[in-house]
Amino acid sequence: MNLTQTVKDGVDKVKTYWKTPPKGRYMNFREIAAYSGGGIGAYMIITLGTACLLSATNTLLSSALGVAPMDMYIMYVIAVLANIPLTAIRANIIDNTRNKAGKYRPYIVSMAIPTAVICIVMVWFPYDSFGAIFGAGEIFGKTYAYISKCAIIMILNLLLHFFYYFFYDGYENLIHVLSPNTQERADVASVKSIVYSFAPTIVNLITPIIAEKVFDTNATDIRV
Repeated sequence: MNLTQTVKDGVDKVKTYWKTPPKGRYMNFREIAAYSGGGIGAYMIITLGTACLLSATNTLLSSALGVAPMDMYIMYVIAVLANIPLTAIRANIIDNTRNKAGKYRPYIVSMAIPTAVICIVMVWFPYDSFGAIFGAGEIFGKTYAYISKCAIIMILNLLLHFFYYFFYDGYENLIHVLSPNTQERADVASVKSIVYSFAPTIVNLITPIIAEKVFDTNATDIRV
């Protein structure tokens, strides 16, 4: 009976505050549902971007694209250093945003597309064909083809750092301008985190299935 009453009270509460915020709050339940549900789509892109960003243990770059661990570490350090001024540029742009859609929402919309496109280009770029243009010579003990591949990945990652973090910060920081109530922001953030966690869960569930059933290979295959 207690469970039934709890469910009933919950349904009544949703109906009551679906379009009107509770007293002392600023977001109605429809807005919370939109922000949280939209997080599933946002985190699909965030999961994609995270898989492509340079790190010392990125399996996409090492296993699938064939970048040596030490070279990947050097590229990662360069990316981290480059991201310092990029962070300042992003912050300055956002702080000076004057848009009727708000401070963060324009960037959630506009930065999602280049983020996804860069990730797709990084995976499907014809590195071997492009590297063949430079011939069979070597520099620093590495072939021209390999050096060109690392250079392209580096350039794409610098672009990804800029657009991805614009998008990520836009979605994560949006909650700060939706309500001045600290407790409400904390409550909405909790709901949001539960809902958007479906995105990486779905990706982790379908990736091995795609690898085995579609490509008959393992998860490190570039096609997967």
